[in-house]
Amino acid sequence: MRPDSGSVTIDGRADAAAIRRAIALIALVAVPVVYGGLYLWANQDPYAKFP
Repeated sequence: MRPDSGSVTIDGRADAAAIRRAIALIALVAVPVVYGGLYLWANQDPYAKFP
């Protein structure tokens, strides 16, 4: 691990990398959650709603 991993350079490359890393992590979590939710919603039992 680099000792200066948290430092900010003049052009902000460290901040941009941290933002990209956070976006990638959010996408890795959000895509399966959305996919699973749509899958469960699409495969509901329609006959369960009849009286």
